[in-house]
Amino acid sequence: MLSRYLNAFDPFLDPQEEIDEERVNYAAKRLNISVEDVRRRYQKLAQQFHLKLNFITAI
Repeated sequence: MLSRYLNAFDPFLDPQEEIDEERVNYAAKRLNISVEDVRRRYQKLAQQFHLKLNFITAI
């Protein structure tokens, strides 16, 4: 989820760039998982890697 093309190889995402709704949708489609699951995964990764998240979280 942290590589640009979601393949676990370089190039990796810049941790200073925001992960936005467009990235969430891209990851969901590419990985064939729900948008909600992608958001949860990025939220968990953000705690460990200090990522900047900029997407709407479902309540």
